[in-house]
Amino acid sequence: MFFSNSIKYLKNHFLKTLGDRLPDASIEDVLFVLTVPAIWRDSAKEIMREAAINAGIPSRRITLALEPEAASILCQNIPIEKLPSGKGFTISQAGTQYLIADIGGGTGDFTVHEKQENGTLKEISKASGGAYGGINVDRKFFQFLQKVIGARALQQLKDKEIGDYLDLLRDFENKKRTVNFDEEKSYVIN
Repeated sequence: MFFSNSIKYLKNHFLKTLGDRLPDASIEDVLFVLTVPAIWRDSAKEIMREAAINAGIPSRRITLALEPEAASILCQNIPIEKLPSGKGFTISQAGTQYLIADIGGGTGDFTVHEKQENGTLKEISKASGGAYGGINVDRKFFQFLQKVIGARALQQLKDKEIGDYLDLLRDFENKKRTVNFDEEKSYVIN
């Protein structure tokens, strides 16, 4: 139900925006591409497809794509001026092999592609991954906190001082994003 409602909201917002810009367009003019983690089983992918159908998207207008494959296709079209270095981007040259690492909140998905002469992509290494996302770092941090202050104290903080608990979450998230493994540095979390 959660996935269906989320997809329905996004679909309706998109269709309204599309209608504002192209009044003659309809849902039949759209192919909805839902991205899913590479590690998902077929049964999980089918749940996502069913959620989209329940959200009002016709089955024939839905396709699923693995997240690292979608990222790879996106990388083919990054304008050079958008790159931080401003230097050339050779990923679009035939024969170039490259690794796509799609590391999100829950998973890390990886694949290797090669750009072909005819513009298509060849999969050198099948998309794979695991539970390597940021939420797993969070889980390890809170396991560490439980060892230091105790599970009961951490639960009391969450139950009785939710504002402080949320501040702790935010502070940890902010620090986590600034870690540089090339330098020795201490991080203070209040």
